[in-house]
Amino acid sequence: MLEASPVEVKNAKFWINEGFARPRKTINRRISSYGLKHLAERQVGSYISNEALIQAMVESGFRAQQIRGTTNFYFNVKLTEV
Repeated sequence: MLEASPVEVKNAKFWINEGFARPRKTINRRISSYGLKHLAERQVGSYISNEALIQAMVESGFRAQQIRGTTNFYFNVKLTEV
């Protein structure tokens, strides 16, 4: 995996900590890390790479499951509107 920008990871963690992404018991296969990164970008107002989003999610305690044949992941995430 590529090394993520610390600023992008910080911005992704800000999005998580604002309550937009919360843990759930099971892996959510309805949205991938790539889709999550776009949601985070819209809320934060700046670019976040897929790698930064993945790193932020894992460091925030979410379980990750790589999508076979891709660099994308699913997480045990529930999305909320704040």
